[in-house]
Amino acid sequence: MIVYHLSHSYNVGKDKYYEEARTIGLYSTKKKAREAMRKYMKKKGFESHIDGFWIDKWEVDKEFEWGDGFGSV
Repeated sequence: MIVYHLSHSYNVGKDKYYEEARTIGLYSTKKKAREAMRKYMKKKGFESHIDGFWIDKWEVDKEFEWGDGFGSV
C-alpha cells in the first residue's frame, strides 16, 4: 500500500541551521495530498512560507534505511 505524506518546513529567523518541520497528514492519493496542500497554503503561518511544502510517497509496512543503525554528528 502506498500513502502520500504531506509535510511543511521552514528556517526560523536568521538562523539557517534551525528548521521548524511538521507533518500535516497522510493521504491515499497524491491528488488528495495536493488538495490539502492548497488548503494549507492559505492558512495563517503557512501562507508566508508556501515554498516549504513537500509530498513524499511512502510504502506501508516497509522499513526505512536504518538497518545498520545511526550515528550522531
